[in-house]
Amino acid sequence: MLLCLNNLKDACPEEPWKVQGSSDLPESPQGTDNHEEAFTLIELLVVIAVIAVLMGILMPALRSAKESAIRTVCSAHMHDLG
Repeated sequence: MLLCLNNLKDACPEEPWKVQGSSDLPESPQGTDNHEEAFTLIELLVVIAVIAVLMGILMPALRSAKESAIRTVCSAHMHDLG
């Protein structure tokens, strides 16, 4: 029975999440750029375009809110004057 358990232990690695044979791959030296984690130019342009569209939508709404606030303050001042 003990022999069977030892064979089972050898068949099941202690760290099953590690891919066997991955140590054969050369490690990249430190300080080199990893291109998989970098943003592409297209992704950057898409983010800029989304921000521009959101600003285009929000700026008129903010402008009208500012004008409404100015009108309210002016009305309050006129009311105070009599």
